[in-house]
Amino acid sequence: QLPHDAPIHDTMFDLNFDRATNEIIVDIKDAVTGKSWSLRLSDDDFDDNGRTIRQEYNALADAVQHGVYTCSYPPNRSLSPLQVSLSHGPNAYTYTVPDARLLTNVDRARTDSYDDNYHRDDNELSDEPKLHAQPGSVDKAKRLAVVNEIVAMDVDDVHKETEVLARIYDRDQQIPDKVLSPDDHASNVVDPTWKYNITVGDIELRRIWHYDGKEETLWFPIEQYPDDYDEDTKISTERTDSKKRKKTKKKKAVPPRKVFVALKIKRVSAVDNIRESFRMRFHFYFNWLPTESDYKAWYKAKCESEKRNNPQLLMDWEPKWYPHLEFQNMIQQHAQGWELYPEEGHFRMQHFSDFGKEKDEVVPLGQAFDCDKAMFIRAKLECEMTFAEELEL
Repeated sequence: QLPHDAPIHDTMFDLNFDRATNEIIVDIKDAVTGKSWSLRLSDDDFDDNGRTIRQEYNALADAVQHGVYTCSYPPNRSLSPLQVSLSHGPNAYTYTVPDARLLTNVDRARTDSYDDNYHRDDNELSDEPKLHAQPGSVDKAKRLAVVNEIVAMDVDDVHKETEVLARIYDRDQQIPDKVLSPDDHASNVVDPTWKYNITVGDIELRRIWHYDGKEETLWFPIEQYPDDYDEDTKISTERTDSKKRKKTKKKKAVPPRKVFVALKIKRVSAVDNIRESFRMRFHFYFNWLPTESDYKAWYKAKCESEKRNNPQLLMDWEPKWYPHLEFQNMIQQHAQGWELYPEEGHFRMQHFSDFGKEKDEVVPLGQAFDCDKAMFIRAKLECEMTFAEELEL
């Protein structure tokens, strides 16, 4: 709580010159709110007036020290940039300075530890979250928090209610023709009491509107069954014994999330028939339909990363849910991590033209799942582990 006569803002400027890159570092801090903004300026940011970048640095420092400035502050909880205007004599400057929390680790390392002698202390960066931390780590959680804060900013967002155009339950779907088995005829028919049918799960075709007003019609997984859903024929793995069912309180049905998995074994080594163990390097590939909220969050992170010229925002994004694996017979884990894709991050949003159908196959809108009206989250988990296994050699 600030005193009644306290200033709303107390702006402090800090200028440094980076000799290694010939750039001016502008740091601005508000002593009242504690917020800070940072900007780097190069030759390209100044008019071609014959002055060197070092002379521009001196002129800008003069304006900061002796000139007049005005600032347009964003809301306290906002990550929006600070608008600054400076003037001193014939020199006038206007800048849009990004919030310091949006800097990548590389930028922060280059910005936070400079003086005129170009000195940096790497130890000062030890508390900063790692640039490309693995999902689930503390460092990644810190970076994800920045992305989530940007996604949650909805002051100027377009708000329009989603329209449900069609709904298809898993039990009512058919196995796609392209995956029908010529030998196992039982697997070619959907079993309504089994949740591992080769189908995409309970889905809805929805017309959605993004924060910028863009409209899309896509299939999404059902996260909660409607009130009129018939639970007596729901897909389940619960016991069907009538006596057991009477004694057990009936749980509310929850739609299962279906994940499509592919495994590629890269190497098998260190086979030991005495210790009954072996070492293996392998990759898991996961594909699943994003929820509507995950897809909208990814879309906004993507657009904002382009608008702010900060690709790290999209790379730090991750869905609220993703697969977590436990290997029961693992003895030692040598490596396990999610693949990082440049400019896309660990979890890519992709479109498949032949998922469950041929590329040229036309699916009537709303009558069956159509991959042309869907997006998938795709991720790759790289592992190398030693496993225990009974080796009958």
